[in-house]
Amino acid sequence: MLRVYADAYVHLGMYIHDEYAGLFFNDPDEQTALKPRSEESKGDLKDHLEALIKHCETLKLDFSKEMIASRLNDLPQTSREFKILVDGMLKELKGPLARRIDVPITVAAR
Repeated sequence: MLRVYADAYVHLGMYIHDEYAGLFFNDPDEQTALKPRSEESKGDLKDHLEALIKHCETLKLDFSKEMIASRLNDLPQTSREFKILVDGMLKELKGPLARRIDVPITVAAR
């Protein structure tokens, strides 16, 4: 029996991609320092993190949910900081994912 539809995983990936791209363009390099985020940008990031928390609830990723929730008041500043949160989600997904997809195997008699 399918417990979670595939669109939940697709939406999780979309939120991850959107926020990673936004943070990537703010990353410092040799010529530019880290730019301070505007209040609007901070609000957008917080909204994305809250959406990720909801997706973690749907996918029963309790550790990831707590890890992301802990950053709501101390937002990631760079794509690398955000990647640490994403890596935690992917590690949590990696093991149980196979156990969450219950596909009954049947052989049709001929």
